[in-house]
Amino acid sequence: MKKVLLPLVLIALLGSSCKESKQLEGKIYITGNEPFVSLALMTNSGKSYFISKESNNYFELWNLQQKYICVFYDKQVEDTLFINNFKLVEED
Repeated sequence: MKKVLLPLVLIALLGSSCKESKQLEGKIYITGNEPFVSLALMTNSGKSYFISKESNNYFELWNLQQKYICVFYDKQVEDTLFINNFKLVEED
């Protein structure tokens, strides 16, 4: 019984520590005034989110201003997203 229970407990603990990525789709834009500018994402519903400077690919996103992208994130603090990855979205 103990031999069966231990692997099940380990699987449960490892599974609960995996984070699922959430995703949002929208347009990348710059907000603020020089020298205090930052990246943001505006969704199709009009909601804006700041993009954390700690995000993966943050500087690559600067080159995608006014492009539609799908961002994948696992952490959000208020209106700031910590992005793990992104992909370009075809415009209609």
